[in-house]
Amino acid sequence: MVLFRNLRRTVVALLVIIPAAGTAFASDDLGLWTSVGADYGLAKGLSAQMEAEYRLQDNLKETDRWAVGASLSARLYRNQAKTFSVKGQLGYRYMNVYKPSEIVWKGFDPKDIQQLHQEYNLNDAYQQAKHRFQASVQAGLEVGRFKFTLRQRYQLTLTDSVAVTETKYRYSKALDDTFAKSEETEWKGTDTSVGLMRTRIAASYNIPHSKLEPFVSYEAFETFQDSFGISKNRYQAGMDYTFRKKHEFEIYYMYQSMSDADEASGSVIGLGYTFKF
Repeated sequence: MVLFRNLRRTVVALLVIIPAAGTAFASDDLGLWTSVGADYGLAKGLSAQMEAEYRLQDNLKETDRWAVGASLSARLYRNQAKTFSVKGQLGYRYMNVYKPSEIVWKGFDPKDIQQLHQEYNLNDAYQQAKHRFQASVQAGLEVGRFKFTLRQRYQLTLTDSVAVTETKYRYSKALDDTFAKSEETEWKGTDTSVGLMRTRIAASYNIPHSKLEPFVSYEAFETFQDSFGISKNRYQAGMDYTFRKKHEFEIYYMYQSMSDADEASGSVIGLGYTFKF
């Protein structure tokens, strides 16, 4: 009965969180991020984590990517009252990213309504491997039942090159006003690397006599490409539920303000499970 009551509270809370996100569902992409992980304590203040992830995009119609990763976390400092702590983390993640087929129009003329002779390129769908390395430092402060955290993370993503077939359709009078078709091989992501800084602030609340813990967070992605600046923002709200100290469930809503090579802008529903050894 206690488990059922807590899960019911979680559902009610989410019914409040998700509509509060506004009209993002209707105007942007909707994705689903799922993850399963394990957290193993190696020694006092030292632990190792493993995680597998699967994502859907394009309003849950297409695979975005799957990933597996591992990390090592260490507590660097904690005060005597155990209300303030600092921890560091090093991690690696392998990602297999799915890119759907794409039509690129050539010489599009908005004045030509019929577009009878519209030329275009058709890029085949492909999968691309990415390797992400990250290092972070996080400070946490507990004030009563509230907990506030500030995390600074640097991540470097290496993208493997992959050959993609590009089919070109060109109008030809010599072929009785039809299209001539030719195929070429185009290399995508030719061993590119992208480094950026991620700054996240978060707050959570430990509800009295409950295993539920609601949280909110904001994260800014700062790029070093052309000039230093924020390239993406994330706003997140959700709920953690811990069962028998070993099973941790997480559900959240996230809104991402801008698209980049990694993810589309829009809304995300997240579901996660972690087993603690």
